[in-house]
Amino acid sequence: MNTLKKIVPLSKETASTVEIDLVPGFRNRLGVELAKLNIPVTQRQRFLRDITGRALQTVSRWIEPGMPGLPDLRSLAILCIQFGVDANWLLGLTKHRTAFLFDDLAEGVSEHLAGERQKRPDWIGTLIAETTSNLHEWQVHVMAGDDMAPLINPGAAVFFDMIDTPTDVNGTYVLDYLGRMLVRHVDVQLGRDLLLRCENTRYAPISIPRPLAGLTVMGKVKLVFNPVHF
Repeated sequence: MNTLKKIVPLSKETASTVEIDLVPGFRNRLGVELAKLNIPVTQRQRFLRDITGRALQTVSRWIEPGMPGLPDLRSLAILCIQFGVDANWLLGLTKHRTAFLFDDLAEGVSEHLAGERQKRPDWIGTLIAETTSNLHEWQVHVMAGDDMAPLINPGAAVFFDMIDTPTDVNGTYVLDYLGRMLVRHVDVQLGRDLLLRCENTRYAPISIPRPLAGLTVMGKVKLVFNPVHF
């Protein structure tokens, strides 16, 4: 059960009560997309019918002023493609509108767009393939300081495994020390104390005796994306 709490963000109780702005939020965000394309209000139903292949009565419910309905999953997927928008924003899960990842289309979808969009190298697919086996167990910490530079630079996305939290194995870990998130090399000393080291030699290592008062091992670092600014 403790393992599930680490990898599932919402409790059973929260999952049943969390507020997601689906109605009328979805209709409002769909209206934003239509307005961006300068589709007149009087033509929006027919436009949605034409770009989704759904019946006029069906798409009319999505933009109903009073009690709007929600599209089925297939229609939602088509809307994301047609408007070039991420589904999380349309569903009200994210605050900011982000673009649809046309570079990461599945083959069954991409073949229909081959003539309309130049096919690009599938670098995202390659990246996902390398990390997907444990991706569902990983969390992300954004590096704030230069403690671990040049190995891990400020602003880097640090992926760590919350299941892999031993305190008797050397490695690089994300730590919570008195409420502050840190990334450190952790060395287990002969006396079983932990030596916390920065990659940046400007910062001296510190030894933490057991029991680890105020220190929680959040997870072992598995992958880092370092930003490169030009």
